[in-house]
Amino acid sequence: MAGRHCPYLHRRGQTYYFFRKDEDGARHEESLRTADLRIAKERYRTRTDEIANGCSPNDRSGWTLQQACDDWLDRRRLFIARGSYQSEKSIVQNLQRIFGRECRLRVLADITHIHQYQHQRLTEGVSAKTVNNEMIALKGILRLAHLWQRVHEYKPLRTKQSDVPDALTLEESRMLLQVAAGATANGVASFAAALALSTGLRSGEIKKLRLGDLLILAF
Repeated sequence: MAGRHCPYLHRRGQTYYFFRKDEDGARHEESLRTADLRIAKERYRTRTDEIANGCSPNDRSGWTLQQACDDWLDRRRLFIARGSYQSEKSIVQNLQRIFGRECRLRVLADITHIHQYQHQRLTEGVSAKTVNNEMIALKGILRLAHLWQRVHEYKPLRTKQSDVPDALTLEESRMLLQVAAGATANGVASFAAALALSTGLRSGEIKKLRLGDLLILAF
């Protein structure tokens, strides 16, 4: 037994366990995956809250990170642009490199692991914004397994305030069009400027456009 102060816990070897009942009233033993009593008590409270609120982790919680990342990319492939897909492919590679491909999602859903990841990526010289973007992907993966609630203490890293304004002022917009209008007749600068001003597209996005895309934008 874990002691009279927490009789709901017991040990098997060095690991703490507890008993729970399913919807049919059947009794099940569940591991808390730690030999530390303090951590075991915290995990016990988390699990009982999950059970009471009907938000227990699903079968995905037993997936390896590699399985979850492969499934995530298959899903995302259908909904995002090719460039964004390549970016997310790079993100999941970093997740697997640091956490390990065989790491189980239920083990990964711990704020300690999240903090270790943030620290390692910053140590590697990656910006806080990039780390936050990587955490968005991990959040999506853990949500599919109903595990994200276990890292409710997570906070994105603080990023530097950009000195670039969100949008051009009216005067800046007028000057942009004036300069673009002075471009050579057979150039693309005037068209690109008008398109960027009207849609907010960036240079890389404009370069990938085809004539058919412009016809769609016109309507």
